[in-house]
Amino acid sequence: SVGTVPSRSLLLKASRWSQCRSYMAANQVGGEKSFALRRDDVLELRKKKKVFTVSCHLLVDTVLYRNHWPPSTMVTVNGRRFRPTDRGYNQKLGKKSCEKRLDISEALHEGHNTLLISGQDYRLYVVVFQFAQRLESKEVVERVQESFRKRAAR
Repeated sequence: SVGTVPSRSLLLKASRWSQCRSYMAANQVGGEKSFALRRDDVLELRKKKKVFTVSCHLLVDTVLYRNHWPPSTMVTVNGRRFRPTDRGYNQKLGKKSCEKRLDISEALHEGHNTLLISGQDYRLYVVVFQFAQRLESKEVVERVQESFRKRAAR
């Protein structure tokens, strides 16, 4: 199994970006974000040393920090389309369920990248970008044990 460790925010000033509301239809939400990647960032993505993920959180969700995509969401990254969830418009997310982060590493390239999100919901969402280092499970365990040793030494 593989875990992730947050890395630097790579040219994105804030790690969170609030989606803009679209008033073309009463229940449509959408937003666009552009960002740049350096050559060494892209090489690390291709070598599978790092991963670039996007997640979405409902601002008024009863469960804090839960990944929750708007219904019928479509994410487009540099022209490549992704559907992060198969839930229909009327299907709600259960109290103990959580949706996965969307790995967009393969769709990114050096230089200017554009991410478009569209969905159908009237509520406000926050989109979170994460550029993270991939770790094997034994590396994660070692880091946790090292952290405990440092705390115990204090």
